[in-house]
Amino acid sequence: MMSGANLLIPVVFLASIFVLLLSEVPHWEPLNIGIIGQQEMLHLSTPILDGLRSAVMHMESLINIWYFPGNDRLSAENLASCTPHWHSSTAQCFIQTTNRWEKFDLTLIDRRDISLKLYGVNFLLFLQVDDQKCNADDGLLAAAAPCALIGNNRPTAGQLIFCPLNHRWNSFRAIIDLFRHEIMHALGFGLITPEEDLSSTPTSRKFCWTDESSTQRVTATYMDFQDKAVIEARNHFGCENLHGVEADGDDKIHLNEYIYGDELMTPMLSNGRNYLTKISASILEATKNGEKQWYKLNESLVLAETKAYWYGRNWGCVFAETSCYQYIITRLSRRSITFPFCDANDLLKQYFETKHVCFSNGTATVMVPMTCNILSKVRITKIALGLQARTLAHHFKILSRTRLRNFYGSDGTHRYCPFVKILLAMTIYNTGSAVRSNGNDP
Repeated sequence: MMSGANLLIPVVFLASIFVLLLSEVPHWEPLNIGIIGQQEMLHLSTPILDGLRSAVMHMESLINIWYFPGNDRLSAENLASCTPHWHSSTAQCFIQTTNRWEKFDLTLIDRRDISLKLYGVNFLLFLQVDDQKCNADDGLLAAAAPCALIGNNRPTAGQLIFCPLNHRWNSFRAIIDLFRHEIMHALGFGLITPEEDLSSTPTSRKFCWTDESSTQRVTATYMDFQDKAVIEARNHFGCENLHGVEADGDDKIHLNEYIYGDELMTPMLSNGRNYLTKISASILEATKNGEKQWYKLNESLVLAETKAYWYGRNWGCVFAETSCYQYIITRLSRRSITFPFCDANDLLKQYFETKHVCFSNGTATVMVPMTCNILSKVRITKIALGLQARTLAHHFKILSRTRLRNFYGSDGTHRYCPFVKILLAMTIYNTGSAVRSNGNDP
């Protein structure tokens, strides 16, 4: 007769076998990131490293990935595409997971593929410095992209480029949000090109951008994988007929900065809070090649950020789909404030008095000084609309007889519109982007 203890042994063994077999069946599981870097990366500043760790932990709690057996390995070809800026393949490397640091032996990959499960992770993030890219763009803090993407399977690795010597780090307080933004790109946000266009929403829209002096014919480009996201955007703006989720450029990597403000996936980050809303979450959840969904996000966490996201809330179709001048005159005709813009009277009066406006995101109310942004010169940037630079006098003819006639309300990123200053003063320029993938990279 077998004792109870002896009976327990085969039961435990069978349970272990069952768990092992279950792990080899396709299933959803939490994102688990391993951070890989050469030894020099361990000497990045404490705020940068702490911000990266915090961002990783947050994204791991936010995102679930579709696990598919066989799509959890790293080959020598993958490694080469993930580490183009490493100084030497023989340099000592480390991998950090949630629980530990340990050495990462790259020489093993020369002999066989490495299983990510060996390290208890399902996604690898390779850290590196690209001096050429950093020197070419003085606004760049970081950039990321997938680097191990085979066929229709989700990426198993991404590369994260730092510009650690950029002086902007000294005053930047949204480091965690920066790395949340870059992890989204590493997973494929804005960097996967659909195999075929099955979208029910348009890819672009032509319309007229007007001010008091002129009209320009322009084209708005919309994000890929936007079908569900546009529904969320309609709800946010209070615009039932919104055509699409406008991108910040023809490459469709970011949400449009002018329209989406401090949403996490715009190219410029607020030096305060940046919100990962249902708009970006829906785009990531729809990002895939083939039929199978790659990602699911925690609805309650995304909803909390969506509720806190105030920029553009209920500003309507006139804001989201026409010019800032049309928005201003529409608001004035309704005897409403023109926030986030200054009207002609605001610009004329600000030398003598400062007006304050009160606005709410639905859960909190804040008083904001209505000081207007005034620039003597602007950075002429290539933007999706293709707008020509417009001075304040183009927006309001009355200003052509004042000393403001040759000044601007903002640069090309914000469509040269007369913005309230506090909104632009809180942004940090970060143009990190990479080449989009069609899903067939090695």
